[in-house]
Amino acid sequence: MTAYGSILEPKGDTTSVTLWAEFEKEENEKMLVRAGEIYLESLKRYAEYLEEGGDPSNYDKKKK
Repeated sequence: MTAYGSILEPKGDTTSVTLWAEFEKEENEKMLVRAGEIYLESLKRYAEYLEEGGDPSNYDKKKK
């Protein structure tokens, strides 16, 4: 991967997340798309934790 980024846009009670990436080898696309999906799932779990009143300093990112 040569570059990547994310754009977070608040939209009322939700936030729109756009991920982008640049990579040299097209054969890596499938793996990188899956990595992006995992990242978005993790962001969602963290946001839900915070919405439920969770303390960010106690968040266990390895817990599913």
